[in-house]
Amino acid sequence: MCGTVGVSCGLTSTSDFRSLSRHVRVSLVVVFLLLAAGFVVGLRLFAERRERALIEERGADLMAIADLKVAQIAHWRRERLADTELVVASGDFSRRLEAFLSNPGDKPNREIIGRRLAAVKQHADYENVIFCDPAGEARVSAVSMATDDAHC
Repeated sequence: MCGTVGVSCGLTSTSDFRSLSRHVRVSLVVVFLLLAAGFVVGLRLFAERRERALIEERGADLMAIADLKVAQIAHWRRERLADTELVVASGDFSRRLEAFLSNPGDKPNREIIGRRLAAVKQHADYENVIFCDPAGEARVSAVSMATDDAHC
């Protein structure tokens, strides 16, 4: 019965530890050190594996994001090329654009081009549609704006 007079429940003081044989004390210290070392090694291995797993997860996440961005850019480029092909395929509109580049002062032609760009803007849900010359200068836009403000 633990706690009754004359009955010991284990080591209760350092004097009890010292009363053990030297061999038993050394064995207990060695067991404690081995357990502590095993615990430290186990934690280290766990931390390394977790770190590798996190790096792989984040790498996979970044690759997925990069793939999505590449797909978005490719889609955007295909849309812009389709818009350009639509304009080029429209022979009358292409001739009007060429005539406008030759004579930018032709107001009726400018208005027709502006209306066509406005229709493209409306149906494609663009913020603006801008016609630029080969030098990169904005010439006409669907939304009234100073052509100096346009970016080609």
